[in-house]
Parts: sequence; C-alpha cells; structure tokens
Amino acid sequence: MARRRITRAGAMGGALVILVVIGAAVGAGLTTIKMGKQPDGSFIVSTWQHIQPGTVAFDGRPVDLALRPGTDVFAVLGQTAVFLASQSGVIPGTNVPLGAGASYHGILWAPDGGHLYASVSNGTIVEAEYGPGIILKKSRVLIPKPEGAGGNPRPGGMDITPDGKTLYVADCDRNSVLEIDLASGKCVREFPVQNLPFDVKLNADGSVLVVTNWGGRLPKPDDKTGQSAEAEIVVDDAWSAATGTVSLISRATGQTSSIAVGLHPTAVAIDGPTAYIANAGSDSISLIDVAQQKLKQTISISWHEETRFGSMPCALAVRDRTLYVGCGGDNALYELDLNSLKVKGCRPAGYYPTGVAISPDGRTAFVVNTKGNGSVRRTVNGMVGNAHDFQGTVSALDLSSDLGAATERVAANDGWARTEAKLHPKMAVYNGAIKHVIYIIKENRTYDQILGDMPEGNGDPKLCEFGE
Repeated sequence: MARRRITRAGAMGGALVILVVIGAAVGAGLTTIKMGKQPDGSFIVSTWQHIQPGTVAFDGRPVDLALRPGTDVFAVLGQTAVFLASQSGVIPGTNVPLGAGASYHGILWAPDGGHLYASVSNGTIVEAEYGPGIILKKSRVLIPKPEGAGGNPRPGGMDITPDGKTLYVADCDRNSVLEIDLASGKCVREFPVQNLPFDVKLNADGSVLVVTNWGGRLPKPDDKTGQSAEAEIVVDDAWSAATGTVSLISRATGQTSSIAVGLHPTAVAIDGPTAYIANAGSDSISLIDVAQQKLKQTISISWHEETRFGSMPCALAVRDRTLYVGCGGDNALYELDLNSLKVKGCRPAGYYPTGVAISPDGRTAFVVNTKGNGSVRRTVNGMVGNAHDFQGTVSALDLSSDLGAATERVAANDGWARTEAKLHPKMAVYNGAIKHVIYIIKENRTYDQILGDMPEGNGDPKLCEFGE
C-alpha cells in the first residue's frame, strides 16, 4: 500500500517549502535531525548547513558593519537601527533608529571616528555622533540627491575623503554616485555610472572613484532584458543578469569609464594601485589596475583547487597583503594571499556574511552575518516562530588560529566532503520508489509552525502553532 511521507526541504526566501512524496515505502531507520539549535550549541539552518554560534547575537537581520577607527568597537547597520558593539556584546544605550528599514549596504565612520553615516531604504542617510561614554545620538538626516531630482536614490555603499569633508554614495536607483558636501549636507555633484551601483571606494591617492555595478552594463537595443524594480537589466536565457561592470570616475573631471568583470559585483577593497572586486554571481575576485583602467586578473574562490558553485563572495577587507573575503554561500571568511594570488583557506562564520572589518592589531576579523544563527530568535526560547525571526550575529574570528583546521571545519559544516554514496544512500526513494511529488509553498511559515505535530514528518510538536 502506498504511504505518504512529508520531509522538510527548506525555508529559503521567507517561504516554507514542503515536499509531499507519494509512492512505495521510502525506508526506515532515518536519523532525526531538526533545524535550529543543536545540542552542541551549533545551528542547522535552512540550507542544511551547520553554523557556529555567533560571538555577538541580536534580534533582526543586520546588513553591514564598520569598525570605529583605531578601536575594537564596531557599528552595526541593523534592520531598523544602528548600534555599537564589541567582542563582549552589544553596548547598551547606543541604539539609533533609522526611521525606516536599512538599505541593502552602507555604513561608514568619519576618519576621526566622531560621526557615523548609515544608508536607509527611504532614500536618506542618517548621521549620528559618537559622544562621551560610547553613546550614539542622531544628529541629522541627509537627503542624498540633487535638488529637483525625482525618485528614491536608494543609497548603498559609501566612502569619505581623508579630511572628512566629502561623502560619496552609490545611488542604486538613479544609476549614479552622489558627492555630498558634509558641511552643508547637500549633494553638489552627481556622476552617472551603470546599472544598480552597489559600492564605491576612493583609490589610494583619492583621485578616482571605483564603483561596482550590481546590475552590469546598460542595455543596448538588441539585448535581452529583464525588469529588476525600476531597472532594465541585460539577462541571459535563464533571465539572470548576464553582465557585471565596474565604473571608474575621475574626481577632477567627472569622466567615467567602465570595465567588464564577473556577475553581480558587490564589495570593493583597495590596496595600492589595485582594486579588488567581489563577484558574488561568479564566485570570483577581479583585480583592476586603476591607473591603467584595465582588468588584470580574475581569481576563482576554491577549496583544494576545486572551484565551488555558490560561494557568493560579497564582503572584502585587505591588510598586510591578505585579502579577506566573506562568502555568503559558504558561511565563511576566506583568506587570499595577494603575493601568490592563491586561496590559503577559510574560517567558519555565521549564516551569510555580508561585511568584514579587521581589528587595528590585525588579530581579529569581525564578520557580520545577515542571517546570523538562522530564524531562531523565538524558537531558541521554546516559542513558536516564523521564517522572519532572524537572529543576526557578528563573528569575532581569531586570525592567528590554525587556518587548516578552520578550513576543515568549514568543509564539514557545509558538507563539501560528502560522497555520492552519502548523498544518495541505497534507499528505495533513489531507485524509482517515488511515484509523484507535490510541491507546496506556504509563505512566511516554517514547517514546524504548521506541520510540526504530524508523526509522519520530522517536526517539533512544541513549535506547532496551526495544528490539527
């Protein structure tokens, strides 16, 4: 007689995904493994990867972080506020509401550490002051767009001149970079770039702005395009972005040139004459000679000389000829030797790192993880939760610890060494026993919240809110 088995397949993108398998008996003796916090303190998240618990944990999804100059205090761009923290935890009394949701990227300290700037999704930048007793207070809100210009600029990545007088902001929805005079708080120049600028950095001598264009080049008349919000993106046959570019802007003349790089270029790091670009959609790093305005080399993110699909590099920091690469798909911080241009190894971070900063003494990497420990903010306390209950984290990684051992930990957490036999054991389900698969999506609900009380499934009845 046919039996029904319900198995959890993940909860990515805020949606509960359930597979209902109908067919013959699918096997017995299955190990009961549940998502969420594990007995050893680690977490299993919706990608079925293991996560080491974050050093600092807090409610909500953080976006970015910035280390205050000369200190080990860092500011976190949280879901609806900015706040300060250290390796010891969140610092009380430093919460500054943004007035709206955080933007997709962008938090920055002034060179003297006296002011902090954060990008907000409503088209503004919040400026906060750093006062005595480690207290942040909102000082003003900048509107980073030219007078009379329409539309939400959707500010993102930022950089600031060494004298602290001028702020540059990637203006995602206007395909430009804005130059803001911080004395007046007004935009004084706007530089056109290409599709969906993500990050902007000044080169070593401050003469050129290096800008990553998330959505690639602007379409030509014969290009196949797809809509991404208000932007027309050049796409391939699978309707994915087909190009990625970096724009170089002369501050003196405003002249702009563009260079093709990998797909979905995100973070920029500058080291001497070279700009390093994280290509999240191509699992690679592009090296650009800024003065020569040309692509020098592209390096694949790899492990044991094996290129891995879906590493998603999206955060960069550079120090002492080492490039630190936060990879969202691998939940890890890679180390790339800039002399040999080889990946040395990686260290485990939290769920989807999106920002990294290196401590002044070079011993610690602070990594902000946008999904942190997973959707466990309530369930770790035995409460019913849903897919939006993220517990964001910052990982403080000891850069002097054994990199080889750390790399093996990442490999184990991500299941890289699993053989085909382990992935497909000798069970009936892998030998034609499945007759039909019904794919069910329940938006914004976890498996346990709806089906946790069903004995046929791998659920937790204590977390079932909408039971029989």
